[in-house]
Amino acid sequence: MPPAGSPESSSQTVARIMDAAEGLFAEHGFDGSSMRMLTAAAGVNLAAVNYHFGSKAELIRRIFQRRLADLNGERMARLEALEASVGPGVALPPEQILEAFFAPAVRLASDQAGGGATFMRLLGQAYTAPVDGLGEFIAAAYEQVLQRYLEASCRALPGLPRDEVAWRLHFVAGAATYVISGADALALLKHPEERDPARLLRRMEVFFLGGLQAPWPAA
Repeated sequence: MPPAGSPESSSQTVARIMDAAEGLFAEHGFDGSSMRMLTAAAGVNLAAVNYHFGSKAELIRRIFQRRLADLNGERMARLEALEASVGPGVALPPEQILEAFFAPAVRLASDQAGGGATFMRLLGQAYTAPVDGLGEFIAAAYEQVLQRYLEASCRALPGLPRDEVAWRLHFVAGAATYVISGADALALLKHPEERDPARLLRRMEVFFLGGLQAPWPAA
């Protein structure tokens, strides 16, 4: 029998469970966070967790689905706005492409109150201590947005083969994920001189732009 309550209260319960789980997973890891810890942190019983999510794996997937949908939605919106400003088929400057992709992630990593910083730590864990099926889910969530950014990058870097551009974007995205999700980078964001996320974003852009525009070795 499902837990009693209106749709609104059910929605609030789901959000409370996910928020609590996000914090626990980031602090203790996926395996180190028990369902008992989760129910205590969320203030719910085990039946409520099972009813809304069915399993721990599904709960983890839903947490990533919630955050990545917003993150990638903002990335797509930024790229579409830039492309609309220059017209169909016109190449964007590579630095604008990088900023459109990474600015939403840096903003999320600097969001202490809304849990964005917690999720970015969790995203880093997903690559170092993966859960079965989670890597495939994250890859699928990124697929459409990465394809769009690849197309834009190929127009911006016409002197490079498509495969080379794809590899460079892969290297850039991997390094940026480590930087943004790492505890050391998040600590820098708390430093008095580094509280503006734009400073971290600018450092990333300058560094990654060099790699993205490096001469093609085969030439």
